[in-house]
Amino acid sequence: MKRNREGYTLSIKESQIISTGKLPQGCFHGLTTVRQLLPPQIESKAPVADITWQVPQCQIVDYPLYSYRGMMLDHGEAEPTLYNENDDNSVGRQFVQLNEPYGGFFTQEEIKEIVAYATDRFIIVQPELEIPGHVTAALAAYPELGCTGGPYKVITSWGIFSDVFCAKDTTFQFLEDVWDEYAALFPGPMYHMGGDECPKGRWTSCQHCQQRIKDENLRSTSELQAYFVRRQAAHLAKLGKRLIGWDEIMEGGLADGAAVMSWRGTHGGTQAAKTGHDAVMTPMSHCYFDFAQATSNQNGNETNEEGFVNPNGRGMNSFSNAITLQHVYGFEPCPSSEKDENVRKHIIGGQCNVWTERLPAQSNIDYNVFPRMASMCEALWTNKERKEYDHFQDRLNEIIKAYDVLGINYCKMQLKTPSSINSIVFIIRGVRGTV
Repeated sequence: MKRNREGYTLSIKESQIISTGKLPQGCFHGLTTVRQLLPPQIESKAPVADITWQVPQCQIVDYPLYSYRGMMLDHGEAEPTLYNENDDNSVGRQFVQLNEPYGGFFTQEEIKEIVAYATDRFIIVQPELEIPGHVTAALAAYPELGCTGGPYKVITSWGIFSDVFCAKDTTFQFLEDVWDEYAALFPGPMYHMGGDECPKGRWTSCQHCQQRIKDENLRSTSELQAYFVRRQAAHLAKLGKRLIGWDEIMEGGLADGAAVMSWRGTHGGTQAAKTGHDAVMTPMSHCYFDFAQATSNQNGNETNEEGFVNPNGRGMNSFSNAITLQHVYGFEPCPSSEKDENVRKHIIGGQCNVWTERLPAQSNIDYNVFPRMASMCEALWTNKERKEYDHFQDRLNEIIKAYDVLGINYCKMQLKTPSSINSIVFIIRGVRGTV
């Protein structure tokens, strides 16, 4: 079974630890489990004295439920330095033609370092290039790629803006050049093209876009967006890559081989799966970690018991609409009620997202991500039949000890008090035992 390819068997005896797997990443997952079973001081960068380094004897057979388990951290909104993404606030390296780029950018050498670090841990860095909307920063650097010719300015706030890429030949050549540069940096099999929230008003009044619609026998601006998608998919295929995009890429017809990242609920992903396209579920209801996760104070900010104030973002300012730790834990990319095996095999996983336009510092980001990331990890790894939220909370109290060692500013508002724990119950990615 394809989903078992990352599985592993871990045998811990009195004087021997053996991790085996079909693939190297399986063995790595086994060693990661050993690391989790060790005292949390294993995460310390400095030597630690007076620690008994031991793990319980056990036999574990484990594998992930989904092959795609993603975490998207968008630097472009608040600290626009990402090389591998452009939006209204940030631009990729080829786009930087401003005297003082807002926030700077990652160099190729820095990207290579990041990719190498991730690859050593069997993590795939998947680049995203926003097309055809959310591109005012690119247009500020290259105004000839827009419908009006500019001038344009880099936007320093969140929003949806009317200026988008023009469907002229120079635009497509420019985008192909950027994809070519990405291909030399990102070895992963799938590239993200965005495709979301693209206003079409400029295309309606643009002679170049209207001529493209006529030349390609398109019937609407929605089909022009689909044409953008097909052009990107075709070029990525030449590079040996697959295209994935937000669910708006389905408008006007989905490109052959393209995968869908479903954020406006799960309906788009399900429809894509029914037509034989892979889908990654990332609905706002469960997966947007810039949304508040608990109660808010009178100023609309989330405040923990120690007085740390965190901006809510996205207008999430009450417990009734917060994305709680338990709500994330209950996330099912493919619900158990879905009986169509063809649909189930094409829903390949899920992803949590953090948009940082209202999270100004690393401490704010940490607070929104942790411990919800741990909850999402288990939601994407563990079969529903093996998931128990109370036991997850018990184990989470052990995980946060590692957070403390690492200095992570995690949210403490929904943690189970240690005094209520009768024993240390652990489920190592779906396999439960008691120490």
